[in-house]
Amino acid sequence: PRAAPAPAPAAQATRPAPAPQDDDDDDDEEPDICRPRTAPVVDEDEKVPMKKQSGYQFHNATHRAAVKKEIEEANPDMPAKEKNALITKRLGDMWGRLDKAAQHRYKADAPYVVIKQKGPHKPEPPRLVDLPAGTHGKCKRCGEGVEERAVVVGSRRWKVKCFRESTSLEVGDGSHKCKVSGEMIESGAVCLAVKVKSATIYFEASKVAPFLRALLKPALPDALFGGFDALGGPEKRAFYALFPDVALPEQYKSKGQKAQAKTAKEFDFAAMVGRPRDTRYDIDDDDSEEDEEPVAPAPKKRRVIEDLEDDV
Repeated sequence: PRAAPAPAPAAQATRPAPAPQDDDDDDDEEPDICRPRTAPVVDEDEKVPMKKQSGYQFHNATHRAAVKKEIEEANPDMPAKEKNALITKRLGDMWGRLDKAAQHRYKADAPYVVIKQKGPHKPEPPRLVDLPAGTHGKCKRCGEGVEERAVVVGSRRWKVKCFRESTSLEVGDGSHKCKVSGEMIESGAVCLAVKVKSATIYFEASKVAPFLRALLKPALPDALFGGFDALGGPEKRAFYALFPDVALPEQYKSKGQKAQAKTAKEFDFAAMVGRPRDTRYDIDDDDSEEDEEPVAPAPKKRRVIEDLEDDV
């Protein structure tokens, strides 16, 4: 039988050879928007803390420049504070109109950004300052010019009356930081809560005792700030202890302090100072009525040993 003819070699040659792959083609490919980005790989020595942006943050960063330009063209005379508020509101409205799929794409494409490191804590104790004549800034509570005496905390200023109205006494619960020490206020400690618009800053009372003493005159500690009546007995006594020149009122004393004061009133201890000690009831160890004079020991006698010889 005749063998089948072999296939023509030209048929194989007609197949086009695969085009060489260029290493740079991978950079031109569009990333998969549904695939979340991974954290960038960096050297251990150059490692910096990073976090992934949220979809909302990435959306706002992408469209903020265009929205800002549009608002500035429409409102050239608008103050900067109101302009920034309008930009934020416009971006929020744009984000709210997106469907879930579009929001997910922004979340997946959000890049990793470097976490800003906080610098060392800068203590900001409150100070009572006597200002020279003239106006020095605006009060944080009433917005009027501050003159003469003012309470200063960092760059903030209050009139003394406005600071007292903005401050209330609270009992620490371990969830707030002291503005002076930068540490968490211990639970049960008396602290000052100063309302500053929508925020509240806290001071541990024991850390600002000199300021409180300067601010006290001519008021009493219980009338210095609001919230004193809401404190417990131990907290009230601890707050009064910051003012050593002010006597603790009778209604704030504990039972032991009241009993001690009553005992001191019944017995005049001050008049007893300087009296000779009463020795009528002294007890001697040997139960003798009179103290005997010590007897000197008798001198020791020397023994003379003589050798006796027997007579023969």
